[in-house]
Amino acid sequence: MDGVVPTKITVLATIAVSSSFAEAVKEIREEYGEIIELKLYYVHEIIEELVDERTFKEDIRTSDIVLLDIRSRGRPLDLAREALADQEKTVITLVGGTAEVMALTRMGSFSPAKMFEKQKPSAKGYVDWRKIRRIQSMIEKMGTALPFGSLKHARNWIRVMNYWKHSGKRNIKNLLLFVASEYGGQNVKFEPPVELPLEGIYHPKLDRYYTSLDDYLKENCDPQRPSVGILFYGGMHFESSVVGVSALIDKLEKRVNVIPVYSDGVDNLKAIRKFFFKNGKPIVDAAVSFVWFRINGGPLGGEPQETLNLLRELNIPFFDAAPMYMREIEKWKKSTQGFSPVELIAAVTLPELDGLIEPVPSLGLRNLDYSDVLGADVKLTAAIEDRIERIAGRILNWLNLRRKKNSEKRVAIVIYNYPPGEGNVGNAAYLDVFASLDKIIERLRKENYNVGDGKFNFSEFFLNQGLVNSGKWSPRSLTSHNAIIVPVEKYEEWFSELSEELRKEVVEEWGEPPGSIMSYDNSLLIPGLELGNVFVGLQPTRGVHENPAKAYHDKNMPPHHQYIAFYKWLEKEWGADAVIHLGTHGTIEFMKGKEAGMSSECYPDFLMGNMPHLYVYHITNPSEAMIAKRRSYATLINHMSPPYTQSGLYEEFTELEELINEYYEAKLQDPVRAKRIQPKIVEKAKQLNIDSMSVEEIYDELFALKRSIIPSGLHIFGEKYMGDDLIEFLLFVLRYDRGEIKSLNRILSQSMGVDYDYALSHPNENHNGKSLGQILTEIEDRAKEIIRLSLDSVEMGLKVAGIEKNLATDLRRTLSYGLEIASHLEESSEMDSLIQALNGNYVFPNLGGDPIRTPEVLPTGSNTYQFDPRLIPSDVAYERGVEIAEKTLKQYYDKNGRYPESVAVVLWGFETVKTRGETVGQILGYLGVRIVREKSIWFPKLKLIPLKELGRPRIDVVVNICGFFRDMFPDTMKLLNEAFNMVASLDEKENKNYVKKHSEELYRELVREFSDEKMVKKLSNARIFGPRSGEYGTRLTRLIETSNWESESQVAEAYIASMNNVYAENIHGEQADKIYRKILSNVELVSQVRDTHEYEVTDLDHYYEFFGGLSKAVEDIRGKKPEMLISDTTKEQIKTETVDRAIQRGVRTRLLNPKWINGMLKHQYHGGQKIADRVEYLLGFAATTNKVESWIWSKVAEDYVFNEEMRKRMQENNKWALHEMMGRLLEANQRGYWQATQEELDKLRQLYLELEGELEE
Repeated sequence: MDGVVPTKITVLATIAVSSSFAEAVKEIREEYGEIIELKLYYVHEIIEELVDERTFKEDIRTSDIVLLDIRSRGRPLDLAREALADQEKTVITLVGGTAEVMALTRMGSFSPAKMFEKQKPSAKGYVDWRKIRRIQSMIEKMGTALPFGSLKHARNWIRVMNYWKHSGKRNIKNLLLFVASEYGGQNVKFEPPVELPLEGIYHPKLDRYYTSLDDYLKENCDPQRPSVGILFYGGMHFESSVVGVSALIDKLEKRVNVIPVYSDGVDNLKAIRKFFFKNGKPIVDAAVSFVWFRINGGPLGGEPQETLNLLRELNIPFFDAAPMYMREIEKWKKSTQGFSPVELIAAVTLPELDGLIEPVPSLGLRNLDYSDVLGADVKLTAAIEDRIERIAGRILNWLNLRRKKNSEKRVAIVIYNYPPGEGNVGNAAYLDVFASLDKIIERLRKENYNVGDGKFNFSEFFLNQGLVNSGKWSPRSLTSHNAIIVPVEKYEEWFSELSEELRKEVVEEWGEPPGSIMSYDNSLLIPGLELGNVFVGLQPTRGVHENPAKAYHDKNMPPHHQYIAFYKWLEKEWGADAVIHLGTHGTIEFMKGKEAGMSSECYPDFLMGNMPHLYVYHITNPSEAMIAKRRSYATLINHMSPPYTQSGLYEEFTELEELINEYYEAKLQDPVRAKRIQPKIVEKAKQLNIDSMSVEEIYDELFALKRSIIPSGLHIFGEKYMGDDLIEFLLFVLRYDRGEIKSLNRILSQSMGVDYDYALSHPNENHNGKSLGQILTEIEDRAKEIIRLSLDSVEMGLKVAGIEKNLATDLRRTLSYGLEIASHLEESSEMDSLIQALNGNYVFPNLGGDPIRTPEVLPTGSNTYQFDPRLIPSDVAYERGVEIAEKTLKQYYDKNGRYPESVAVVLWGFETVKTRGETVGQILGYLGVRIVREKSIWFPKLKLIPLKELGRPRIDVVVNICGFFRDMFPDTMKLLNEAFNMVASLDEKENKNYVKKHSEELYRELVREFSDEKMVKKLSNARIFGPRSGEYGTRLTRLIETSNWESESQVAEAYIASMNNVYAENIHGEQADKIYRKILSNVELVSQVRDTHEYEVTDLDHYYEFFGGLSKAVEDIRGKKPEMLISDTTKEQIKTETVDRAIQRGVRTRLLNPKWINGMLKHQYHGGQKIADRVEYLLGFAATTNKVESWIWSKVAEDYVFNEEMRKRMQENNKWALHEMMGRLLEANQRGYWQATQEELDKLRQLYLELEGELEE
């Protein structure tokens, strides 16, 4: 065919089909000559900027035919659209995707764009796959009847998609011949698509397809063996996924039956129902998926409840083989990131929503030689052999749980001792670990587990036997006498299983085995207690507190020898069938390794080995829970928060409130008396350290304190809210408006003719002889009684409410919602879920979050998952975030008479999951950018707010993320980077756009250092900084915990050294110290959101670590403190206040509040532990913000130490914690944060030494 002009075809492919293309083009050239010139590009390489944009666009522009396999928005779609603008050529989209992608199709006179023009914003975001199939069917039928014009081209489109859908070399070859004939003018022959059934069984070793389950079972399965179902792709992804399936079958089939089922990747439920069930009953004992996205509906999304119902019926562990269809194995090996952002969403996050567990990467891409035919590397998927071994090993051990008798199962329960020492055994967030242990052991006994004889007082046993990590008061000889001994020779056998590189790393950090931590007489000590077949042990310390100098080191230290010995002893020597980590949280999941997609070189993978891992985790903390799931293969069993109550007023605060009430009454009846009372109020307030306020402001402050929601003590695993605890919880849940469900308080307020929002904002104002605050208190009392009666009957609640008919409908809806929440609480099955997991069954998945803020997280006992990251920020979160931005700017402006040029914000995964992205909304608010969701809620777009509408300059923002945010929200980071780039590129004056101003300043500095102008532009616009890849927090907490610092500059430098890593497009945690310092030098305001009812800023060390550390870093760089503002979004109305006010509220409502103290001290040992923690956090805030006033330290000393009754209670509860608290008070004085009187110091020192003497006895 000499003289024939070749048809130039450019292909942009998502899947690894390069070998099929190469072979197909080779065969075509052998048959027809050089009739096709092909250029192949991979979507993931364009996303990662590995392809020259100009070359890519030029290839598209000069092509005759463009074949596009793009699944969503992003760089590939943007570049393709730019290249195709004003081009008249054949463009064929190969798969369904977003309407924007499909609308690119142009084949003769046909374009599907009009099909999607009127599509409304969809919860799916993609075009519904059922709709696509209906359209395809209709076009095929009509095209057959009328094979000309647009219908002919439409039918051709369907045919091309069918070639692609079923793929394989033969279909790829005929696809190329078909389009070359129809749209390239080539005179060639082609065959119709070869189509296989949409679902079936395919065994790669037999190379045989089955459509009959009975035939397959008869020929291949032993009914005496357990069976493992494998779900993988047919069609276009068949070649990519079957390699992993084949490798896994190799590892499994000698011990189990395998049922490898392929599906089209969309209607997977049909395949599961057809081949994993027989006669309506499950026939598989475990399943593993090689499929991306949620099980039902693929990327298009389906009804999730159908999936959850089916998986609950199946009731087996369902594993996630997390295939890397768009990442090279070599790149994954070298990367600390692990999965790419696309794979993190598609292969990990979305499968988690269905309850899939243990995302171990099973396969990835492998580059073969460069192909001249394709103009690209040939890429094939290949199994990752040692990861396949890990998946197989873990599946087999889960199967063991399903088949072994309970009386024979060996269960290890791991509790924590962090920081190490006698005062912190069994430490966990809001969980009474020892009481929970009692409950778990008793339940195991009832389930016929061998738990030994008798009952233990766990705290006394561990402490009396010296079974603590690096005890200060327990001699090592006592510990060695009672601990389990691992001879160094045995340990070295296990240690040798680590790679040479990792062994070298451990030895360099900790010395040769056995090292100095928890070692004795050339052996390693495992502190723990054996109860029959149950072992209760202490997770080893990280080693920093034993070696305070390491507080300055990289947080990503390898585990020390005893840490390794602990987990290897459990697996290799003791033979644990399952490991339970009890409480939030341990440290194994934070060990050095990839962010997600563990390799054999990641410590969490090595330490957990093949032991099934169950993790009892606080429902309120889904961000850190995700790390446990992904990095330590945990199946989560979430637990409830402790009961909640109102802070109320106490002691002299009650007297102050009475004085103010008397003042308001006198104002109406006897103004002269009111004037005499007023100075008494001010004086009493001053005594209580409420200074510089009017009577009205003092009343508002008291009202806020009184009404604050606080936790009451700790949760005991398996317990449910009863009686008053249940009523108070529902009272707090029903305080808030939730769409159509109105706040109960609002309804009652309306019935009294009171504007609820106004009353909340102005509680001091008078209404018919009472303050609005008093009326709100009465409303709350009334609401409580209505809820109490409604638990028996909504009608009873309506009757006692006695409100007018126009409000009755709202009230009925609200009370019915309250009953629904109560039923979810009753359905909580924490202990049952733990037992189910130990039986090797499915644990039902559900959202995690604050149960008051988002009650849909109930019932507990679920396998926590995160809120869908594609929906961040939600519309409500964006609006609330903008409100936070405006409130902080107003507060700054009111004080300084101008706007800040730059604001630094703390952006946590912890907050983002629960608020749905309030801080993200806040950042966009500062920038003057809004979120628009056109046609899709999954793919938000950014739209600039004109300066005139904004009414102020665009404020620059430095975003300080934690590692959890980085791991959980890669798409959100991409969105924020896009926003910064957009705003920096605007043609606006510098005094109206501080992002642009600072970016240009930075650009002028960087361009002198870097030759790559594109990189300089990226870095000058970059505003997201955080821990380096694989790390999660800062070194700052270690310094505070160990007291190993001298100056506040050291604290600032510890923060900067941990956070000076930049995140921008295709820049993942690269150190950029100079840039970070330059950007921080512009910061004048630091802001963070408080989002959770359990945690005031004084209740969590991460607040002083991030907010405080950032504030101190800015101060250290600028030589001047920034404004420091906390925005509390846990209340009905957002409240922004200075950090000192936030600290004081936390101290008054909790640490100094008898109600909170009594709630804690109900819990033996743990109560004192939690109180001592809060004192340590105060020291952290003092060091980082200098906003912990001296009176707070005096009051802590007075209430806990100098008060003899309280001191005795603390001493009986946890004398080691009391000693630690006294030490912190002395440290606060020594560092100048507490100006203690000599009398206070003498008394404190005397009591400290007396207690120390007792501890030494």
